[in-house]
Amino acid sequence: MLLEELLPLLEDPDVATRRRTAQAIGDLGVTAIPALVERLSYPNETLRATSAKALAAIGRRYPGSLEDEGVLSALACALGDDDPIVRLSAVGALGIIGGKAVPWLEQGLSSEDFALKFTLASTLGSIGGATVIPALNILLADSDPSVAGVARSALAVIAAGGAHHHVT
Repeated sequence: MLLEELLPLLEDPDVATRRRTAQAIGDLGVTAIPALVERLSYPNETLRATSAKALAAIGRRYPGSLEDEGVLSALACALGDDDPIVRLSAVGALGIIGGKAVPWLEQGLSSEDFALKFTLASTLGSIGGATVIPALNILLADSDPSVAGVARSALAVIAAGGAHHHVT
């Protein structure tokens, strides 16, 4: 199936169809990235969230493919989206990128959204390495004990030399 045929299905009312479509677009590869980045700013929140998920699928299948400044910037902008699912989907895509996305992930640290900060702490912990420590220290001081707890656990794993992927 061609990209042009798949893109409209990202807005399908059926969640399973959207999920399969995002994966299918991910399988198409890097040629789909510009169209997906463009859709991160479309009015439909379902399309924005599914586009971020499709970008994550591409990033998983083609490591390094999402490291372009335009892709990183668009995903970082999505961290401030009005829709919580879009925000969390953007964190997922940035997390796939790994260490190079840490400065972009840090843009979500001042959010009032508990779920976003919780997911950021978890994602930063999975990236690991010294570059995530300042961000995790900010989340360690968060007023929400769950966010602070995830940050504390991530810092403990890093301090113990725990194995992490995506460290650059």
